[in-house]
Amino acid sequence: MLAHLADGWEDAAGRSIYGVVAAEVKKDPVVLGLSDLTGQRATAGAVVTVCNENMAKMDLKARQSAALCTDNPTTMITARRLWVETYTWMIVYACFLHMLNTLIGKITAFPAMRTVTQKNTHIVSFFNRSHYWGGQLAEIASGFGIRRGLTINTESRWYALILMCLSVQTYQKSLHTLCERPDAQKPRNGLSAIPTDIIQLVTQDLNHWDLTDQLLRICKPLVDAIGNLESRDATLADLQPVLTSSFSSNSLEDITPEDISMAELDEAFDSVAAALTDFREGVDMMTGLVVKDRFDGTVDAAAVFDLSELDKILQGDTPIFVAEDHQVHHWMDGSAEIWDVDSLKAQAGLF
Repeated sequence: MLAHLADGWEDAAGRSIYGVVAAEVKKDPVVLGLSDLTGQRATAGAVVTVCNENMAKMDLKARQSAALCTDNPTTMITARRLWVETYTWMIVYACFLHMLNTLIGKITAFPAMRTVTQKNTHIVSFFNRSHYWGGQLAEIASGFGIRRGLTINTESRWYALILMCLSVQTYQKSLHTLCERPDAQKPRNGLSAIPTDIIQLVTQDLNHWDLTDQLLRICKPLVDAIGNLESRDATLADLQPVLTSSFSSNSLEDITPEDISMAELDEAFDSVAAALTDFREGVDMMTGLVVKDRFDGTVDAAAVFDLSELDKILQGDTPIFVAEDHQVHHWMDGSAEIWDVDSLKAQAGLF
C-alpha cells in the first residue's frame, strides 16, 4: 500500500509549484508529478485536484493508497478533510518531520538559545574561513580522535543548527587547547591571532557551554528522530519509545538560566508529547478511530476519539481521548473488528 505526500513551494524562478510523491516503507519514493499553480489561488480544492491529476498521470488507482500526508498550514488541513470525504478509507495526517523540525525552530527561537546558536555559528565561520587556524584546529582535534570537521549551518532546516552546535561541543576540548596557545592569543611575526571575542568565548564563557549542553540535551532526540525517519528504515511506532525514553531521562528542573522561561520550556515539551501522541497513530475520520500502522492492511491498536476534538488534534493541540464502556467496532472493507476495551487500552498505551 502506498502513502501520498503532497507539498508546495516557490522555485528559484518564483513560481508556485506543487508536487505529489508516492512512498512505501523501505522503498525509494516516486515523484508522481509537479504542477505549476502560478497565478492561481492555492486553495484546498486546488491541492486536492493536483493530487488527483498526478495520480491519474501515473495510472494509480485510489484503492492502491492508504494515506495522504501534507504539512500543516490551514490550507493543507482543509485539503486533507476534502480528500477523506472522497477517499473515506484513507488515513490523512500532517507530516511528522515538519512538526519535529518546527519544534526545534521554536526551541532555538528562545532568546538564550538564539544567542547560543549565534555564538556557535561565529566559531564555526571563523575556523572554516581561516586556512591556518582551521588547519591547526583540525590537527589538534585529530589528536583527540576527532575526524569530522565543524558542521556548517544551513538555513533550510532548523535541525542543521543542532548538528552545528553538536559539532562545536565535540570540538570544545580542541578549541580550548588551541585558544590557550600564546600565538593564538597575540600576533607574532606579523601573523594574525585568533580574534579576542572567540578566545573569550571558548576559554571564559562557561555559561555558553552550559547552555549549549542544555540545548543539545533537549533537541538531540528530535534530530535523531528526524534522521531515523529520513532513512526510510523506521516507522513512527519505532520512534515512540526512543523519544519517550530520551525525554523522560532529561529533567527540566536542571534548566535554570534566568533568561529562559520555564513556562515556555514546559509548553515546548507539552508540544512534543502532543506530537508523539497525534502521529503515533493514523486518524480514521469516518469512524473516529485512531489506527496504528494500517499501511500493511492490519490494525495493531485503536482508540476512540471524541470527534468534536478532531479539529484540535489536526492542528497539533493535545488530543482528548475518551474511553467508552462498550467494545469498539472498527470496520475496514465492510468487515468489523471488535476490540475488548481493556485490551485496547493496554495495546494502545494511551489511557
